[in-house]
Amino acid sequence: MSALSGRKSVTTSGTIDSGAVTYRLTPDGRAEIVSVVSSALTVWEGGNKSRTAVGHGTVDYGTAAEGAGTMVLYF
Repeated sequence: MSALSGRKSVTTSGTIDSGAVTYRLTPDGRAEIVSVVSSALTVWEGGNKSRTAVGHGTVDYGTAAEGAGTMVLYF
C-alpha cells in the first residue's frame, strides 16, 4: 500500500509474525486461502533496507463468512 503525504510517497506494508491460516486445495492443485487469524501483525513503513516498524495490529479474515473479515492497525 502506498500513500501520498505532500510530495513524498510513503510505502506501508505488513507482516504476520504468527497466526493460523486455513486453506483448501482446488482441483487444479492450487491452495486457496479460506481464513487468516493473527494477533501479531507488524506494520512497516519504508522500503526494503530502510523500513521501520510503525505499529502493530490484528487480522481476522474469512472466519465469519468466506471473503469477509476485519483488520485493526495501531500506529
